[in-house]
Amino acid sequence: MRKLSRRKLLKLGLGAGLVGCFGEALSEPNRVESIQFRFPVRDLPKEFEGLRIGVMSDIHWGHVIDREFMRRASEQLLAMKPDIVAIPGDFYHGQVLTPANAPSLAGAFDALGSVPQYGVLGNHDHMIGRSFVEDQLAKYTKIQLLDNRGTLLSRGSSKLALGGVGDLWKGHIDLAAAFADVPEDAPRILLAHNPDVAEFMPNDKGTRVDLQISGHTHGGQIVIPHVFNPYQRISEYGAKFNRGLVEGARHPVFVSKGLAKLNHPRFCALPDVACIELVRKAWLPVAGSLGSHLSPGSYLTDPFTKG
Repeated sequence: MRKLSRRKLLKLGLGAGLVGCFGEALSEPNRVESIQFRFPVRDLPKEFEGLRIGVMSDIHWGHVIDREFMRRASEQLLAMKPDIVAIPGDFYHGQVLTPANAPSLAGAFDALGSVPQYGVLGNHDHMIGRSFVEDQLAKYTKIQLLDNRGTLLSRGSSKLALGGVGDLWKGHIDLAAAFADVPEDAPRILLAHNPDVAEFMPNDKGTRVDLQISGHTHGGQIVIPHVFNPYQRISEYGAKFNRGLVEGARHPVFVSKGLAKLNHPRFCALPDVACIELVRKAWLPVAGSLGSHLSPGSYLTDPFTKG
């Protein structure tokens, strides 16, 4: 039996690796990661200790994702028992689609059931048409839009503010309107599609935000760590806001990788749904990294494959 030369072995290995990577890039969009972690909030009222905020972002409806995928992703999110669900934008895919040819949202979010649902619009929602998306959400979902407005969650006599701002690229940002009439000592959770808002917010003089919840960057979508990351161009801050819990210059932000399958593939950027549990216990990040607060067990993966 002839021995393979080192060159041939290297070629075979490289070929197998490329085939494996290609297969992973095609299968990864159909597996959804479940992320759970606790986040401490200053002066959180004891009544809100343990409040769970579910996160589902960047659906890009009308491009590849179907109702069955949404049902399974929604059930995976509900398995983490959220008290409310936050959806920070890009409900629709705005490229190519128009109100005339876009599919309706009928049934897309039905599996979320009666859990209170809140959202803000993303850049793609503005691309297809803000009024069209707002109409679809009003007709076919239970999602309450919070673009430059807010709501107060009440437990007993205690309050927690949930506010939202418009999209950084296509909308208008008014943080004061999002938290208008909020008691000064009430904790504040902000929905903003673009995570760059955590770095800089124009015309604001320091309104309190305890945690921002965002999407937009798709986790990088196709990433070879430290080598290739084309999606970093969609943020002014490179790959900083690709995913996870990040310390913004202004306030912390959790960035969901979202569910989108733009142009089908993903690589090293599994779609995700997340559940953030608010806690009162104080903590200090290690070496200035918010991500260090997350223990290895905080990220719980429950992949499914679309059948």
